[in-house]
Amino acid sequence: MILPTFLQLNFASGARVKIDCRVSTKRGERNGHIGVFIQAPSDDFGSTEGLCGTWTSSKMDDFTGPSGQLYHNEGTFSHSWRYNFIYVVNKWGSKTTFIHKHI
Repeated sequence: MILPTFLQLNFASGARVKIDCRVSTKRGERNGHIGVFIQAPSDDFGSTEGLCGTWTSSKMDDFTGPSGQLYHNEGTFSHSWRYNFIYVVNKWGSKTTFIHKHI
């Protein structure tokens, strides 16, 4: 059985973030997925960066990395936004990721 979990955040600006998590309940199985839907407010039209470029309805600047570089495939594009997490062992011996460093 797959159990869905939804979380939706609505902001005063008009922005909305919806997260859809589906996790399998079969014993010993670790299947599932996470879907993220982001709706930007209309005031952001023409002033964004990333997957949708500057959000100008032009596909010419889609896949814009954080440095402003344009990427032509999703693999190198997604890697440009990736964070390198640093694991710290706390006093109880557990790993934590409270610290991160951008690649």
